[in-house]
Amino acid sequence: MTNYLPFLTFIFIGAFTPGPNNCMALSHAARGLRNGVTFSVGVFGGMLVTMLACGLLSGFLAQHLDSAALFMKIIGCAYMVWLAWRLWKSSGVNDGPVQGQRKLLLTGCALQLVNPKLIAYGITAFSVFILPSFSEVTILVWFAVLLAVVGFAGTLTGAFCGAGLKRIFQAHPTLINRVLAVMVLGCAVSIIV
Repeated sequence: MTNYLPFLTFIFIGAFTPGPNNCMALSHAARGLRNGVTFSVGVFGGMLVTMLACGLLSGFLAQHLDSAALFMKIIGCAYMVWLAWRLWKSSGVNDGPVQGQRKLLLTGCALQLVNPKLIAYGITAFSVFILPSFSEVTILVWFAVLLAVVGFAGTLTGAFCGAGLKRIFQAHPTLINRVLAVMVLGCAVSIIV
């Protein structure tokens, strides 16, 4: 990798732009910062597993990308539409946790396995920036950790924003949830287009 600036720009834009993780962390944190942080820690765990898989399987996926891409688009779009629907029909914010902390942690982790933005982010990072210069498994693992840490920072930022905007969420819960739903639906549409 001769030029790190495009790689770093790509991973920071991918991590800090609105997507399912950031929107969900923001929404959970509006119910309490602990909820948002717990969800974000779960996202980190799932993200690390997904980034490891992307790094180690990118070569295989590149060879069979046509069939894999179609499958990922269908699953990813369905997942994002489901998230948007959940946000849209949510009636508002309450002060107590909606889910237990363990369930939030597991939900954040499990959702990464079907998160299309994350999978596309990982495959792109590895196939475009990393694999042309590095092939040693140890280095690929370190890049997977780096991608997961930067992604965690983006999700955690969403959680802190949600906690900071708690009063606005409480004053306009339906409106905020519907705006977030439209943003997530926009992510789904961008996969198709």
